[in-house]
Amino acid sequence: MPNLEGGPEFDDEDGEGDGESAGKDEEEAEEDDDESAGDSSVSLKVVVSKGSGPKLEFTCTAFREEITIDDMLIVEKTDTEGEEKFPYEGPEFTELPVNVQKGLFKFLELRGVTLSATNYMHDYMVTKQTQQYIRWMTKLKDFVRQ
Repeated sequence: MPNLEGGPEFDDEDGEGDGESAGKDEEEAEEDDDESAGDSSVSLKVVVSKGSGPKLEFTCTAFREEITIDDMLIVEKTDTEGEEKFPYEGPEFTELPVNVQKGLFKFLELRGVTLSATNYMHDYMVTKQTQQYIRWMTKLKDFVRQ
């Protein structure tokens, strides 16, 4: 997940360092926080299958306000190698007719790929990363004290 909002950051308490944040006032720092929050996203691959036939494979990016479909493929099963992409991968998703795009978004929504679900995943990943960071810092502290 690139640009996690609320992720751990290192403070430059002694004023030394690369000087990047030294010249910023509070308003500029808040603007940077707002911009990075907008960039925060979750990438996901959604595979929809019906029985033993072909599968639809969606590559999506979920932002706080929207879910985008970056790519869609039809994946066929083969006897020799397991799975294989269909020889003709189709046009770019954005080149599909608007009604087809809307229909595929609805298709995913009916299968649980919604903003509330992806926002939950995002929040879970932020919490998990923070917990891992705290655990790592505790281990580092314990190691240094020994």
